Amino acid sequence: MNSFQFYKKCYVLISCFFLTFCLAAPSVFAANSDSEVRYAFSNGKIIEVSATSSACDNVTDGGIVSGIQSSTAIPFDPAPFLNVQLPSGGTGALEYLWLSTTSPNNLNFATWNMIANSDAASYDAGPLTQTTYFVRCSRRAGCSDYVRESNIVIVTINNCDPITNAGKIGPNQFGCGTSFD
Repeated sequence: MNSFQFYKKCYVLISCFFLTFCLAAPSVFAANSDSEVRYAFSNGKIIEVSATSSACDNVTDGGIVSGIQSSTAIPFDPAPFLNVQLPSGGTGALEYLWLSTTSPNNLNFATWNMIANSDAASYDAGPLTQTTYFVRCSRRAGCSDYVRESNIVIVTINNCDPITNAGKIGPNQFGCGTSFD
């Protein structure tokens, strides 16, 4: 439950056990961790006006996306990463957030960069100049946390600078993965 929005018009907050009451004129609001209940005064009595569930039934699997690609071109504009399998589990509409990083072997998604306006099952990254890793995070509407991730999509940029200095004569040299003498 988003406590800030719920209590932002409160004049007095009273907490008792696991239930919090918000005294506002002319209604009283009460909430616990699973639901939000609104009460109103009527003829000197408190009556229940409405109850709405704010419980989160989030995804249990992040799904699968395609899009692993590589290139020697700089910049490289990879094909869009497409949804292969939607996230599953939970109830409600799916919501997405894509993340990216240029750090290899980094599974700490909290350190990855959030991609603005990336709220779709598929994503088009645009031109890249270095190897970049992408992951799609998902949650259900009404849930605050993105709790499941897809597979990681890697776009590898094989930066192959042309050889401009021949150097010393020695064993076979390699440039861009091919041997030359």
